Amino acid sequence: MRERYQMLLLSDQGKGIGEVAEIVGKSIWTVSGIIHAYEKQKLAGIQLKPQPGNHRKLTEAQRKDITIALKKSPKSHDLPAAFWTIHWVRTLVKERFSIVYKSENSYRALLYESGFSFHRPEKTYREQKPEAVRNWLVTVKKN
Repeated sequence: MRERYQMLLLSDQGKGIGEVAEIVGKSIWTVSGIIHAYEKQKLAGIQLKPQPGNHRKLTEAQRKDITIALKKSPKSHDLPAAFWTIHWVRTLVKERFSIVYKSENSYRALLYESGFSFHRPEKTYREQKPEAVRNWLVTVKKN
């Protein structure tokens, strides 16, 4: 808000939009928008508005509950999975709180907050023969 007030003050002092933009470090489009919003609606026009999105659908208590739930395996929550994925976290949140996020990033954030990190599965080569690999490993260990 301080920057917005500063833009208005500088404009009121006779500075041009380009000059104001340079002083406050914003684009001329931003400065122009703030000045026009003030001219139309006064202070109500330049108030900060909540940002769109669904990033805070869960309360803090619900987020803690999910964190505790994610410490256990999905099977302990009657889910047919060996490990947590976005799909299973979505299912758990929906079952517990009837909340569905639009973005998968919201579920990734819940996993991250719970101490999980992303790991790619190890590569397996289609033409690789498991017996040959075992024999090679035995040979390497002997040497």
